[in-house]
Amino acid sequence: MEPTIVQYPLGDNPPTARLYYGVDVLTGLRELLTGSVHCVCTSPPYFGLRDYNTPPLVWGGNPKCEHVWGVELPPHHPGQVKQSLQTQLGLAKIPADPTRVGKCLLCGAWLGQLGLEPTPQLYVQHLVEIFREVKRVLRPDGTLWINLGDSYARDAGKGQHKPGETGYKQAYIYDQGHGRASATADLDALGLRAKNLIGIPWRVAFGLQEDGWILRNDIIWEKPNVLPESVADRCTKSHEYVFLFSQRERYFYDATAIVEPVDVPGGRPCGPKNDASRNDFDSTGTIRGNGTTRNKRTVWTIPTHPYAGAHFAVFPPALVEPMVLAGTSEKGCCRLCGAPRRRILVPGDETRPDKTVGWEASCVCGTGNKPCTVLDPFSGSATTGSVALANGRDYVGIDLSTEYLQLAVKRLTGSPLPSEPTTSIFDLFGGANNDA
Repeated sequence: MEPTIVQYPLGDNPPTARLYYGVDVLTGLRELLTGSVHCVCTSPPYFGLRDYNTPPLVWGGNPKCEHVWGVELPPHHPGQVKQSLQTQLGLAKIPADPTRVGKCLLCGAWLGQLGLEPTPQLYVQHLVEIFREVKRVLRPDGTLWINLGDSYARDAGKGQHKPGETGYKQAYIYDQGHGRASATADLDALGLRAKNLIGIPWRVAFGLQEDGWILRNDIIWEKPNVLPESVADRCTKSHEYVFLFSQRERYFYDATAIVEPVDVPGGRPCGPKNDASRNDFDSTGTIRGNGTTRNKRTVWTIPTHPYAGAHFAVFPPALVEPMVLAGTSEKGCCRLCGAPRRRILVPGDETRPDKTVGWEASCVCGTGNKPCTVLDPFSGSATTGSVALANGRDYVGIDLSTEYLQLAVKRLTGSPLPSEPTTSIFDLFGGANNDA
């Protein structure tokens, strides 16, 4: 398919965005060349958060199967005994709400939206499949950054969000930061009792680790402006995770681009008189910390950022920027092979930071430069793209929804955003009233 092209007005070699919208993530990724991306920064749909009203997709099973879709219903569910019998006999067609759950009675494929799977295990399985294709398009020396929030298991009969159909014990899964509910699974299928924190981010991280990714960092995104919660038996949740993955032990990572000042809250000077600096050696044995800066830590305190467009779950540009700056070269890459250019550093001391004295090629091609490329396979309103282009990087965005294309183009070109108000104050500040 032909992508929508957005040219960013920046200098003699302006970065470009290619937007593949209205296509599912796996199909979009297959449009990209192997090893054509330097860095991936993304936030997939959270497990059980909300219905995005996008067409359901077929996951797994036999691609040649003439699927017969059915819904596995709980026993004695009021008004649905007939449909349950049809399902058991293999007579059911696409269910009334296939975006919630649909299973092929012949091959076991699942029909539905990513994030609305009946179990966390199936959700993890689908993300592993997606990021396996991401691995193909990502350069071997590239990095993958994933932002994910967690969900709670809750009895559907409790609270103000209970689903319309009751009468059986059903899991109540939702991201507590937004308060949008999705009753999708039986508690027994989850293997969890009600009120359990499901641990979605870590389940995904371990799934990717088992699939061959190297898990390098678990970064805490602390949200200082989170709203209070009406809970009295646990702490108010005010953080999410960002995971950093690589494909091999040595990869491109520009630590100098994201050093932080030593006067950050809780920070201490790094130098010969401070043993804490011993934690900041680089691969050559040189101390990264000095009197003015230190290696970036794994707790990032960043407020949530309002967005005037219609897209939900927008992560703030300030969260994305360190990923882009560390994961791609400021001076671009080889026009022929794509190898990123690297800093030439003169190490600092306890009074001076490291100094960049030049850049060098990491290949022997001897050709000119082009911008490095950042990918977000769940592009949405193109937060990652806006950060990438503003910092002189090319961008590739993929999204299933065609509705977000206009928002993405406006955001990437700096055009005024639609006046449509944000759907909920919870989307701005990441808080919710709940009792899970």
